[in-house]
Parts: sequence; structure tokens; C-alpha cells
Amino acid sequence: MLKVFEQGVDHGVHYTVMEYCRFGSLESYLSGSGGSTHKQAVDILTQVAGALTSLSERQPIFLGLSPRNILVRNVAPLDLVLSDSAGEPPIAYSSPGALVVRAPANDWWSLGMVLYRVLIGHAYFQLDDGAWLSDQTIHRALATEDVSLELIDSIALVPAQRARWKVLLAGLLTRDPARRWAMSEVDAWLDEERQVVQEGTETRSSLPSRRGHAVQTREPCLLDDFEVEQWVTAEHRGVVGDLSETLDIETGLREVLVPASHADIVSDLRETLDVEGGLAAIIDDPVLDDWPLAD
Repeated sequence: MLKVFEQGVDHGVHYTVMEYCRFGSLESYLSGSGGSTHKQAVDILTQVAGALTSLSERQPIFLGLSPRNILVRNVAPLDLVLSDSAGEPPIAYSSPGALVVRAPANDWWSLGMVLYRVLIGHAYFQLDDGAWLSDQTIHRALATEDVSLELIDSIALVPAQRARWKVLLAGLLTRDPARRWAMSEVDAWLDEERQVVQEGTETRSSLPSRRGHAVQTREPCLLDDFEVEQWVTAEHRGVVGDLSETLDIETGLREVLVPASHADIVSDLRETLDVEGGLAAIIDDPVLDDWPLAD
């Protein structure tokens, strides 16, 4: 953490004297630059993850991590320090449910979003021209959508490095906080990074998972209950998307039909589209009837 030299009250005014980081925040350090190199990103991950772990060992905290409260002490070599004086984190770096539950797991999601910014050159909810999506749009996306890592495939790294970053980000940006990666999984990822690994020989199976966290693609019959629910939800969204494109329905339909259950989709489709029994015959059967789910 940032060094604090003195705190007090002078004539009714509270003050804090802390160290000065003349290079500013990570946000300003990265401003105007494209994506970072693999080595720079690993360095940032190592320092920030280590700081989060060191703090959590003293007491569980929620720091509200974002690039603006990661300060740069030095640039050569890069030396980062965390600060808790930057106020509430931008919604773009907040985890799903962070406004309801303040927990250390939220900061690991935020670290994932910070690393996305480091690798891609702009934040996940930021456009190429630097403009941000509205808070309403971001709230809706956090509540209903998984983070897409498609742009990781476009960054200027060798394929093995891109694949490893996708595994890490998939772990950190897991919606369920109980399955989200934290220091033990990040440590294992960094341990592999420290090894001399030939391109093309790495496998995802050696990386840790939390109760089957789906960083690998698996058949539905091998998923646990939580992952079945996620898979069904994804199938439902695909149905809605296909119907919207086929029937030329305005994009507002997608928001109406964000599914809570299969039955809700059928009901909402009937009421919204007033489609006769033919549509119901297509989608009335549960999505998973064809899959022999494991006990």
C-alpha cells in the first residue's frame, strides 16, 4: 500500500500526508499507449496480485481496484503500489453484484478488468475512440452477459501467450465469486509462466480450477449444476438472437427476453410475438432433453 506518514486534524480539517508518486496512476501511465507487452502485463499482474494477497492476509478488505488507484512509484523498473484513497471504483471495473456485496473477490474481478485494459489498450467497456458506454449499459451487461475475450486473439503476442492470458482472464472474470480465481490460481498460472515452456506444449488441464470452473470446453453431460444453468442460459440467448435476426425484431426484444428459465422464454415469446403453436412446438421441449446429465 501507499506509505502514509501522518494523519490528523488541523482547525477542524482532516488531513493525510502520504508518499508522492510522481509518475501518477497506472491509468495515466497507460494512457495513449496501445496494449502492453507480455512481460509488462506479467509484471503488472505479479505486483498487483501480490499486493492484494498481502493486504487480505492482514484482514479481508474490498479495495475497489481500478487503474486509477494503482500508482506508479517508478517506471524503470516498474514499481507499483496500491492506494485506497481514490474513492469508489468506476462501474466499468466493478464486478457483478459489487454494489450489493463488498468482498475481496470483487477485487480479483477488477484485476481481470485491469489486465484486459493492459493487454488490449482500452477498457472492456470503452470504445476505440476512448468514449465509454453509459453506466446503464454497463450495469445491464454486468447483470446479464459474460465478458467476451474475443479481442485477446487480436493482440500482438504469440499464440501460446494469448491462450494463457485467455485462461487467466476467464478465471478472474468468472461471474460466480465462489468460482472466481484468486491468489492460489494466479500463483499457479505465474509458476507456469516462470517455467521454460515450448510453444505448443502447454495445456490448460494443468491449471487449477474451482469446482470445475469452465476454462475448458466440455460436453453438457459433464457439467455440474451451476454450469448446466449457465449452459442453458447461453442456449436460451442463442434462441432469442436467432429469432430476432430471423424475424427482424428490434433489439429491445433481447432485453425483454433475458431468460430466468426456459418457461419464461416460451411465455414471453408467446405474449410478445403472439406466435401460434408452431413456435411453441419448436422450443417447448427443455433444451437439455437430448443430453444424459450426470447424477
